Amino acid sequence: MYKNRAVYDQILPNLFLGGQQCVTHEFASDYAALAITTTDLGKPTWAREYLHIQLEDNPQEPAERVKQAIKSGLEYIDRHIDDGIVVYCGMGVSRSATIIIAYIMRQYKWTFERALQFVKTKRDVCPNLKFRAVLAKYQFEAKWVE
Repeated sequence: MYKNRAVYDQILPNLFLGGQQCVTHEFASDYAALAITTTDLGKPTWAREYLHIQLEDNPQEPAERVKQAIKSGLEYIDRHIDDGIVVYCGMGVSRSATIIIAYIMRQYKWTFERALQFVKTKRDVCPNLKFRAVLAKYQFEAKWVE
């Protein structure tokens, strides 16, 4: 399903999405790294800053944990977007995509579906059902979507 994919893809200027192969990949610049994984693999050698958020790619994950991961991820992206940030998880498909979709929803005042489709033009992503439900609810809690 996800064969022959790039280690990472640029979603927006200074915002990259990838899988855990990013840990050992050599980037041309020193970016901040945001890992959303079950196990902390440690700070990549190329990362100038690093944050690990522990989250399982599991539809049974409590919604509050997912919301907290999104909140922490958005705060970290906000701090590092000007200098570049790589957001990654195991495959670069669900957990990291969820954080980036939430960022795009907030930045552009877009619905979940619009942000998802935009990200899909850059990388083949598929947030799990729980993450999708949390993002869909987030769009209606936000003031910009009616």
